[in-house]
Amino acid sequence: MGPFFIHIPTYACVALLWSYTVLEMHRRFDIPNPTAIVREQAATQADKCQTRLLSNYERDYMFLSDPSAHSSSAVADFLRDRSENHLADTYHLLRGIGSRASAPIRWVDAGGGRMLAQRDLMTRYDDTGLTLDTVDLFDHGQDDLTYEQHRAYDHLFRDRTPTLIQDDVTYVHLPGVAHLTTAFELVQYLDDPLTALANLYNQTAVGGIIVIGTGYDWSRSILRKTPEGEVLRGPSMMPAAELLRILRTHDIAFAATREPDLEPGRRPRLDDEAYQILAIEKRAHTSLHIAQSALAPKVMPDGYKVQYYPADTPECRLIDVIES
Repeated sequence: MGPFFIHIPTYACVALLWSYTVLEMHRRFDIPNPTAIVREQAATQADKCQTRLLSNYERDYMFLSDPSAHSSSAVADFLRDRSENHLADTYHLLRGIGSRASAPIRWVDAGGGRMLAQRDLMTRYDDTGLTLDTVDLFDHGQDDLTYEQHRAYDHLFRDRTPTLIQDDVTYVHLPGVAHLTTAFELVQYLDDPLTALANLYNQTAVGGIIVIGTGYDWSRSILRKTPEGEVLRGPSMMPAAELLRILRTHDIAFAATREPDLEPGRRPRLDDEAYQILAIEKRAHTSLHIAQSALAPKVMPDGYKVQYYPADTPECRLIDVIES
């Protein structure tokens, strides 16, 4: 009897520790306060690229830089179909969207850094009737530019300037509905990227476009996790794939791609969970809803985050569309 009673506290401690571990793994993420977010990202963004021009947006994330369309993609075709005269650039995409809207056209660039892409558009085109906003945690300005960069970008900081909204894109309240929203190389820094996407979609005008792009497959970092801490990697449980399924179910137009076409007329096969760039058109009377808040993310050495969403049961739906 003696050894049995001696080991009871040990068993109890093990059980208590196991229960605590399971609860901690399944803990919903406590949203950092704005000061904590700024402090975290100030260190992370210090050595990141903040100098993407409009041509980088069009070439690397929208695949609009080839007017002859010899190098295309599902996303490029989707955007060209909505552009004025089918022309392959951001300005004519804005004009195409604007031709179907009754209000001044607003381009919101989420995580736009120094706003070089929007400044670039202002120097190249007449922006009459366009409202350009950038949402970012920081007012980067010309700080930390090299001498060569100062010379290269100085003309973009003269005269007209986009409006900077210093806020977290996940929860920002825009001053007006957006007609084009872009978010490039931003997803990997967010604690709750799906909530951010829903927030932007829900503040988009009917017929407006959201384009979100990264340099890697979303399925690498936006994942589901069970209460026991198991990461679910099957295609049916990938949030990225679930998002496309929900959009299809509710007839919301979208296009997703991983890379440009291999050659004219030859488009690479795309799995629902393996895209890097997603374009969505806002459908009337719909809003995106994220049913479960995120778990605590895993921060990688480069500052990128692996984001987890709970999987309480295999049938648990994470993303939904509300129709009004």
